[in-house]
Amino acid sequence: MKAHTDALVALIKTIPAFATKAFVMQVPSGTVLPYVILYPADGTDSVERMTGPAVTQHPRWTMHTVGSSYSQCAAVAGLIKDKLIVNGWGVRLTVAGESCGPFWYSAPIPIQTDTDVTPALVWHTAECGFDSDPA
Repeated sequence: MKAHTDALVALIKTIPAFATKAFVMQVPSGTVLPYVILYPADGTDSVERMTGPAVTQHPRWTMHTVGSSYSQCAAVAGLIKDKLIVNGWGVRLTVAGESCGPFWYSAPIPIQTDTDVTPALVWHTAECGFDSDPA
């Protein structure tokens, strides 16, 4: 899971807006908006061949892209989607010893606002992942 997450963070950090603002699980206090938080999950390994072992991995992440307004949040969330899905095709990460499939991307819920904090925060929730087999 860590190698997959490290590769995804490295990819997201190629976006200038997130060069120093892509985090896993926690955001350092005082981080300036916008930023992205990744929540990794291993997924469920599967057997792709009737007589083989469960070796196909299905890593996935929930991402919160956080901004100060709807416009900012939607714009930077779009930058991430455009990095993962190019011309309708999911990109493939490079992970040592693995053959990674193309990314899939989903934004299952509407953009949310937290007005209990000052200033208010606006965040976009997305899920993404891919399949990976041993190389």
